[in-house]
Amino acid sequence: MVRTFIALVIPDEWKEYLGKIEGDLMRLMTGLSWVKAENLHVTLRFLGDLGDSGVRRAGEAAGRGAKGHAAFTARLGAPGAFPSMNRPRVLWTGLTEGRDEAIALAKSVNQSLDHGGFGPADKPFKTVADVVSAAKAKPGGLNIANAGPGGAHHLSAELFESAAGIDMVGVPFKGDRSPLYCARGDSSSPAGSLVDPEFPSRRPSERKNRIHISPRTVRRPGVTPHNS
Repeated sequence: MVRTFIALVIPDEWKEYLGKIEGDLMRLMTGLSWVKAENLHVTLRFLGDLGDSGVRRAGEAAGRGAKGHAAFTARLGAPGAFPSMNRPRVLWTGLTEGRDEAIALAKSVNQSLDHGGFGPADKPFKTVADVVSAAKAKPGGLNIANAGPGGAHHLSAELFESAAGIDMVGVPFKGDRSPLYCARGDSSSPAGSLVDPEFPSRRPSERKNRIHISPRTVRRPGVTPHNS
């Protein structure tokens, strides 16, 4: 697996300048992990850990997205920090000149990556409430992965759906890590075929009452679903 991102390589003069700023800040700030000056760049898209196949496809998609964009002049802007300069967790420097061109290039590259199967750059859900709201708005419209029928992940998902009053489509994979490879757009999973071949293709309305939970206590725990 290779930690992968798409980025613009910055000039050596920029690296030297930003490296000096880092050196000054290191003497004033503690508890931060500093990026080596030679590794500084302008990020267009972070993809996470990918296998060889995923890296190759990401490079091809980025190349297609960059076509039609000409070279442009850029100038460094003022430094900033996230979440704030008073409590910095991430230090960054933006662009003043060339900002619009860089944004347009990033947009094209991200669209090409989306079409290449890497999914959107931004996660659509930030909280559990977001997931529940989306599932209620479109019953059966969301997929939820698990490590195989009847496993802990599968049962946990069923309990979650029952408690939240929602219906999502469970997709069983071969093993715990397979959904991660699929989500990252990596087809080189050591599991081979990612999806369990015995998984029946059913619509949500045909999946009702498909799991039987048999508590070993005399009274049924309130957390378990009552469908049988």
